[in-house]
Amino acid sequence: MKTVEQRFGAPDSKHAAVGDPPITRWDYPAFSVYFEYDKVITAVLKRNKPANSQ
Repeated sequence: MKTVEQRFGAPDSKHAAVGDPPITRWDYPAFSVYFEYDKVITAVLKRNKPANSQ
């Protein structure tokens, strides 16, 4: 978590841990990072919505 914050700065939001093992999500403008305890398990890019979507 420390390395992610050093590299990308503070996230827009941090979500509380859920489940066992605890999974935490940090949201950045273009992606979200998922942690198990303090280790990154995956990062997901956010999709842009099409201009004509409702």
